[in-house]
Amino acid sequence: MKKLLIIDDNDTDLQSMAALLAETYAISTCTSNIEAARLLDIEKFDFIILDLSKKPESSIVSIISSIHGLSSSTPLLCIGAAIQASIIVLAIKAGAHDFMEKPFTANNLKAKLLLAAYPTDLREKATDYNYNAHKIPAIIGSSTIISTICETIRLFAKHDASVLILGESGTGKELAASEIHRHSKRSDKSFVPVDCASIPEHLAESYLFGTEFGAYTGSTRRKGFFEAAESGSLFLDELGVLALPIQAKLLRVLETRTGSRMGSLHLHNYDVRLISATNAANLNDSGQFRRDLLQRINTLVLEMPPLRAHLEDIPEIAIFFLAKFDSRKVISGPAMQKLHEWHWPGNVRELKNVIEKAVVFSDARDTILDSDIHTDTTPRWGVMQQSLHL
Repeated sequence: MKKLLIIDDNDTDLQSMAALLAETYAISTCTSNIEAARLLDIEKFDFIILDLSKKPESSIVSIISSIHGLSSSTPLLCIGAAIQASIIVLAIKAGAHDFMEKPFTANNLKAKLLLAAYPTDLREKATDYNYNAHKIPAIIGSSTIISTICETIRLFAKHDASVLILGESGTGKELAASEIHRHSKRSDKSFVPVDCASIPEHLAESYLFGTEFGAYTGSTRRKGFFEAAESGSLFLDELGVLALPIQAKLLRVLETRTGSRMGSLHLHNYDVRLISATNAANLNDSGQFRRDLLQRINTLVLEMPPLRAHLEDIPEIAIFFLAKFDSRKVISGPAMQKLHEWHWPGNVRELKNVIEKAVVFSDARDTILDSDIHTDTTPRWGVMQQSLHL
């Protein structure tokens, strides 16, 4: 856990900020510059937060200079309420890395600290992504939320019960399912992902359970997804879109662990772990989702968070995607800040798309600028011309 020093002469604000960050950082606090100097003399910190509220403009430079002199390599984030622009300029010139205005949320503050570590900390991660692919975690992020998700995945992987994964589109539900399989005792067998939304309704039964010759006009003998996943894991994404009669047969299969191909009376025994996923909104619609099926598949529930709930992971995820698309490029601080300010309705999938576009718009430049970041999905020829210098 990285170490953070918070310097604030208002004890109430000091404790509130420490509480916001306690799960992410090992925190030390002090209320005076003298005490801060003592702590910096005996301990090395990864970040420093200094509150400039109510400090006279004449003392800003000396305060920051003294802190910066004791720990010049440590990113210093200054905060304050209603701070004049002239004071912010002085703070940056004196050695502060960045400034953040009060009030702020925990996510915004964590993201600022991550940006303060950029490019050193995150560029080290980028080096790992470029040259040590075998060390890359499947789910990228260092936030408490993502750490909890990874711990839950490892816990669920130890057991063989059905798992229901909830989450918005683009949050990584299939990735989580594959990780549960990868860490399970079935990892040496097949992981079969199925997008239920892409299956034509009249073919859903044959896709899932297979067919025998003559089951319907033009049918051939073939396995279904359940047979293909034998001894492994079957991931049914967007399960709620399946028609209710198919859900009824699926429930029967899960209850008995047996089923038959279309056009056959022969029962197959299925040794398959079911992992399914859906958008949480579907669960409350009894006309779309059978309640008895839901009760059967929700033994273990994993909820994947939207990207807006862990904005502090954006720099790390962005660096990961950039390493995949063009390992020679880096993302500028303003560009990273622009990524953080977007609300990401498409979640991680949208972020991946934005980074890929940024690589294109940056063209021959080694650095991705904020002008290369396009979060509006509507094509605008004028913007494209300007970005590509046409």
